[in-house]
Amino acid sequence: RLYIYQYMLRFMQDEHKFNTTCKLCQDVLGSVVEGDLKLNNANAIGVITDCLTVLASKNIKLKATRGNNVDPDVPDEKLSKLEAARGKILSKLVKKNALENIVPLLIELKHLFEQSRSPLLRHLMVYFKELVADYKDEIGKGTMIYDGAQSYFK
Repeated sequence: RLYIYQYMLRFMQDEHKFNTTCKLCQDVLGSVVEGDLKLNNANAIGVITDCLTVLASKNIKLKATRGNNVDPDVPDEKLSKLEAARGKILSKLVKKNALENIVPLLIELKHLFEQSRSPLLRHLMVYFKELVADYKDEIGKGTMIYDGAQSYFK
């Protein structure tokens, strides 16, 4: 399954990657926090594992945030500038979503997985480390997010 996920992610546009990340976090991880998806179900554990693996994947990261959003072979300079501006806006939107929605959700999941002694904690930690590495400057010392992230690694 992972090979298929990676293949699909490689050919997605940045907007689709952003929407996929939001949907996975909201529909799958949010359902776990709300109690709609039970941790004692083997099928649910498989879905959550796949979700966290995809979210931690390098292929789901936006090209705009990696600096590859402008194609140097595009002859039209205006189109190139438009793509750069679009990538910059999308990058800011992704950052805001990650800091305001995803990180708090992951902190809640961490506590839930610890309480139930779930093996999913390992997968969550991999994704959380990727996210913290991507936004280490934004998750500064003294913020509530930083405190929550630091408690995660203890």
